[in-house]
This record gives sequence, structure tokens and C-alpha cells, in this order.
Amino acid sequence: METTSCRYDFSPIEKHELTPEGYLRVWASIARTGIQHYTDADGSLRAEYRPESEVSSPESLASFAGKAITMEHPPVLLDSENTKDHSVGFTGTEIVYDDGFVRAVMTVTDQQVIDKVVKGDVREVSAGYRVEYDPTPGVTDSGEHYDGVQKAISGNHVAIVRRGRAGPQVRLHLDRQDAADPSLFLIEESHTMTAKVVFDGAEFEVSESVALAITKEREDAKMSYEDMQKKYDTLVKEAEDMKAKMAEMKDGMKEKEDSLDGRADALTEQVDSLKTELEEAKRVDVDSLVADRVALVEKARVALDAEYAFTGKSDRDVMVDAIKAVRGDSVDLTDRSDDYVQAMFDTIAEDAKRSDSTEELREAVASIASPTSAPSAYMEKLQNAWKSPLSISKEAK
Repeated sequence: METTSCRYDFSPIEKHELTPEGYLRVWASIARTGIQHYTDADGSLRAEYRPESEVSSPESLASFAGKAITMEHPPVLLDSENTKDHSVGFTGTEIVYDDGFVRAVMTVTDQQVIDKVVKGDVREVSAGYRVEYDPTPGVTDSGEHYDGVQKAISGNHVAIVRRGRAGPQVRLHLDRQDAADPSLFLIEESHTMTAKVVFDGAEFEVSESVALAITKEREDAKMSYEDMQKKYDTLVKEAEDMKAKMAEMKDGMKEKEDSLDGRADALTEQVDSLKTELEEAKRVDVDSLVADRVALVEKARVALDAEYAFTGKSDRDVMVDAIKAVRGDSVDLTDRSDDYVQAMFDTIAEDAKRSDSTEELREAVASIASPTSAPSAYMEKLQNAWKSPLSISKEAK
């Protein structure tokens, strides 16, 4: 049964030059024909055959044209959504097959990657591509045995990678998409390729895939440290800026606090002063109101019945009732002002006072006109004078 898998194939950068824009143009072999040897997860060997007919097919060659260049292989295959996150350049449109190798011209546009290539820090490229793997075993024309065939090779991207440790030939072939075979690496002459790594000054020889994994982990850790250092520096600066702003705000708040304290003290003094004035005003107003009410009642008595209840009546109500008692209920004072009612009330009270004085005079004259009855009438009046109110009642009238 054929399966579709992803492959990575490594080759050296053959030459390079700079363009007028400062870009780096490089030439490299990105794939080759022949049998590729791999170790499975269980340690068994597997040989995959890449026939010349598949590697050199027009469809396969065209699939590598215009593809993104990356710095190391991305964790996923590239597409329209993630290419912008990984691309540092692009392959040319002319991809050729030459004597068992696929060759391409690549243009690197990222300055950091350009510097690494020029300095020799990275000197190889690795094509990432899909294949349809046919697990049918067979024998090549030259008599080599294989366990399966790679077909329908389709380019996805080309990665610039660190210098290989096992020669300049296409030699490493990782298949990260095969769940049953997550860590494949190429072997030559039935021997596992090895590389050397250094830990604390001690040198160890490990398999190529392990060396690559260790190197990648180191670079990732370095990048992570640099990222964390940048974040730390940024946070420190933000903290210092925040501290300065807080100090500035504190000074401003102190000034506002002093201003508010002064304002509060001034308002407190005003409140105390107003409270004293209010107490005095209350005492004055109460005395004045009592005197005014007594005067009003005395004035109103000349017009109102002795049984009239003053309790619960406002000054206006008393004056209106007194006016109506004299002028009649037909008098409508509803829309009249308080000043108008007061003036009419004062007039009626004054008239009533004059009427009382006139009546007293008439009674005195009448007593004089009857000589025989004058003494007795006069004496009776004196004896009963204490029973009469100060003003003339309706009965006296």
C-alpha cells in the first residue's frame, strides 16, 4: 500500500554571490537519486529507492520552483497561512536535473541568514518534500536491494541548515510525519552515521540524528534565553517607567491633598460661622413670629366670632376669614397676592377699631341725654365693665 510522507534531503551549498540589493544568491543540489538507507524505531534497516524517472520528472522538478527558503526546517509543512512566519528567501524558477542531482538557484533575503552563510556557520541546504511511498520491495538495475520506492516527489520548501558532519553528499533524510517511524536517519554502507558533540569539555560520538537534535535543542535554548533576556529587559524598563510615573503621580496627589485640606478647613470654618448665624436667626425669627401672630389674632378678633378657632390656620387663612366675615363670602381672594390680602385685612381691622370707638361715644351721649336714668345706667355700666372684652362684641352692637 502506498503512503504519502514528508522527506528532508540535505546537500551542500556549492557557491554564492551577493546581488545589488544585498541579497545572497546560492547554488545547491537539493535532491538526488539512488537508494537511501534508514533505521526504523526498532533498529531495523530500511532502504528506500528513488528512481531517476521520479527525481527527474518534469512535475517533480517544477514542484521545487518558487518555493520558500527557511532557516532550519519549520515544525510544519509550509502553506499560504504560515509561510510568512518562516520564509527567509525563495528558490528560482529554473530547477534542473544533472547527473543524479536536482540543482537549484536560491535567493536569500534575510540579512541574519546571509551573514551566517557568508561566515560559514551554515553551509548546507535541505529540501523538504512530500513523497508517495510504495512499500513494494525490489532490486535495482545495478543489483541493489530496496524495501520500497519513493514516488511522486513534490517540493514544499528548502531549508538552510548547519554544516553536516558526514561529508558533502545528500545524506540526512528525516520523516517527521510518519507516526510509526518518527526518527529516521540515513546510513551509508550499512553503518550508522555518527557525529561528535561536546558536554562540559568531554567529547561524545553519537548518531547523526541525535547530534542534530542536540544542536537544535542548544540553539533553541539559546534563542529562548535571548528572548527571555529581551523580555526581562523590557519588563525592567517598564517597571522603572511605571515607578517614575507613580512617583510623579504621588507628588501631584500630595499637592492636591494639601489643596483639598486647605479647602476643607476653610469650609469647616464657614460651616461653623453659618451654624452660629442660623441659631441666632432661629431665635430672632421665633420671637418675631410669636409677636406677629399675637398681633394678627388681636386684629382679627374685631371681625371674627369669639368661637373662631385660630389653631392650625395660617396667617393668610385668618386674614381671609376675617375679610369674608366683614365683606361676605362672595369675596374671592384665591388669586390675590399676600400683600393684597394683608392690605385689605389691615383696612378692615382699622375700620372695626373706629366703629368700636364711635359706638362707645354714642352710648356715653345716650346716658347723658336721660338725666333720670343716667346715674343708674352709669353705675350699672361701671359694675359690668369687667365682663366686656376690650373691643366691642356683636352683642354690644
